[in-house]
Amino acid sequence: MSLPLTPPVVPPAAEPAPVAVQPEVVAMPALSALPKPAKPMPGAVAENTLRVHVKLLDSLMTLAGELVLTRNQLLRAVASGDTPAIEVTAQRVDLITSELQEAIMSTRMQPLGNVFHKFQRVVRDLAKELGKEITLVIEGEEVELDKAVIEAIGDPLMHLVRNGIDHGIERPAARQQAGKPMQATLTLSARHEAGQVIIEVTDDGAGIDQRKIKDKALTMGLCDRVHLEAMSDKELVRLIFLPGFSMAKQVTDISGRGVGLDVVHTNLTKLGGTIDIESQVGRRSTFRIKLPLTLAIIPCLLVAVGDERYALPQVNLVELIRVPAAQVAHRLEAIGSALVMRHRGSLLPIVHLGEILGLSPQTAGQPCAAAVNILVVAAGDLHYGLMVDALLDSEEIVVKPLGQHLQGCKSYAGATILGDGRVALILDVVGIRTMMHLAEVKDTSGAEKHRAVQQNQTREDSQSLLLVRNAPDEQFAIPLSLISRIEKIPAHAIETSGGRRYMQYRGGTLRLLALEEVAHVTPRAEAETLSVIVFATGGREIGLMVSSIIDVLEAEVVFDDMTFRQPGILGSAIIMGHTTLLVDLFGLVATALPDWVMRPERAVTQLGTQPTVLIVEDSHFFLHHIKSFVEEAGYHVLTAMDGLEALQVLEQHGETINLVLTDIEMPNLDGLGLTARLRNDPRFALLPIIAVTSVSGEAAEKRGLEAGINEYLIKLDQDKILASMAQHLMCDCIA
Repeated sequence: MSLPLTPPVVPPAAEPAPVAVQPEVVAMPALSALPKPAKPMPGAVAENTLRVHVKLLDSLMTLAGELVLTRNQLLRAVASGDTPAIEVTAQRVDLITSELQEAIMSTRMQPLGNVFHKFQRVVRDLAKELGKEITLVIEGEEVELDKAVIEAIGDPLMHLVRNGIDHGIERPAARQQAGKPMQATLTLSARHEAGQVIIEVTDDGAGIDQRKIKDKALTMGLCDRVHLEAMSDKELVRLIFLPGFSMAKQVTDISGRGVGLDVVHTNLTKLGGTIDIESQVGRRSTFRIKLPLTLAIIPCLLVAVGDERYALPQVNLVELIRVPAAQVAHRLEAIGSALVMRHRGSLLPIVHLGEILGLSPQTAGQPCAAAVNILVVAAGDLHYGLMVDALLDSEEIVVKPLGQHLQGCKSYAGATILGDGRVALILDVVGIRTMMHLAEVKDTSGAEKHRAVQQNQTREDSQSLLLVRNAPDEQFAIPLSLISRIEKIPAHAIETSGGRRYMQYRGGTLRLLALEEVAHVTPRAEAETLSVIVFATGGREIGLMVSSIIDVLEAEVVFDDMTFRQPGILGSAIIMGHTTLLVDLFGLVATALPDWVMRPERAVTQLGTQPTVLIVEDSHFFLHHIKSFVEEAGYHVLTAMDGLEALQVLEQHGETINLVLTDIEMPNLDGLGLTARLRNDPRFALLPIIAVTSVSGEAAEKRGLEAGINEYLIKLDQDKILASMAQHLMCDCIA
């Protein structure tokens, strides 16, 4: 008798999980020495593992296959000596390499939500322990950062959150007495901005009292009274980052443990990041952290000092200045043993890179006799100038860590290998600032203030302009503040599809425009190379093709808005002895690519009524231009030519005016004076005021915000102006 066979039980197939990839163990490249990771506990999962989705691995395999095929094509073209084929294949290799680089870097990216959500329990437990009512708001948790950066920022964020809960946020009774909601709000937010990730820790607590910081610094002997009295409010607040500084009155498990915020500052600096503070006493405090997306590959500007080449991370670069030999004696001055430059109404500390590195015999504090190249860099909240011999090129570099024998050099953050095989050291702007003991320079002579008062009565706004040529006999000017990048490309890199021209750009395509497509100007002359001005509008980047770059200058220019005004051209001026047409970048796009323009919804639709905006501007040219696009967006516009006239308009129509757009430099009463008067008038204390000016820079913006201006914008950037107006009016309407 045979028994029936029972079929074996087959378990259901498990759903495929993301593949855990263990990369080759290498020294992690960083902008500066990264903190050594703790040794994993026995049996724990190794720290150098990543969970990668199979789709991403498939993409990497596809790109690797394309790279092999293109390599074979390149080898055949080289063997046959076919130069055109070599050029085309080289472009293909460049494109595939960029895509492969982006795909590989994405394997290391992790969302910040992995860090942010850990704080929900921390905030809840600390609030309960301290008897406070706190709501945690998380924004931007989908923003991604390199795994190494994610792992390193956990402790600094924890320190900031603990300090905000303990020191910043008041107890419910104190908040109620101050007219605030009993429940406080602590916000953790993240966003992308200019190739970096911005993380903000904000609380609506008591803010940071500069007087208490000053008293504590005196008590601890960190600064003498003379230096403290000379410090601005922002400089006083940054004293909390000094080693050993603490405002805690007693030692607790939460704060006051002898470990101040200097640890936060140090750890973020090691990651190539910066931290800044904005605080309003009795209202709120914001700690703003800027971090690079990754520590492995970064865009840099290559510079030369003598025969040596160095790389400066572009995240630290603010602007480039070339001072002609004839202006060196006027622009550069010696104050004691320090060299400074007058730049946009403030004094900028200048150091020669060769002197720092011991490569130049130039005497410290002595201006140069020839033309000089100055890199304006940002080291935290301080801007200073690095003088170099030559500017070479910009490129993306692979960061390598420094050897043990160079670990103590504060001026270097790493090294890289260039295309010719030579090694270039990466400059550490924060380390150079520390090594040279650089600080904000104040003009105590009163000469600058006297000069400003005199010039304010007669001067036009100073404009930073890029001068270009399209045809050999026509000169154009483009506002420098609106330009993202300048690319120099061979003519054969321009491709045409569907009647539209474009170029391969950063792993994608960049739509190209020419001035002659919109404006009645002489067409661009054909040449082997051309320059592409990259700018952003409507959330997209577009390239403007021009024949050549002439110069970058800052000048007080009077524009004529009648003679040459047309689509794509705002007006004209005489610059360097030539009639120069001012390019309207937004007008070019609106005419040539109307579908690309993000038209703002009419304010009448959003708010249910037509808002009234007061525009205060002493230049007829800019007043006409700003008024045109503001009215086109649906606003009712009133105008004034200076601060005194604006006060008269506000007296007559004050109840109907919803927002003020004001210039800064004006005769009779400037924008800062107008703002101060409005903030002292109870009727206008909460009126949104946006500065729309040509005077850019952190120092100018700082003065504006201290005066009570809500936001500081460049007057020709109409996209940002309209977006900011809508935001402030909607917030005012909701409030």
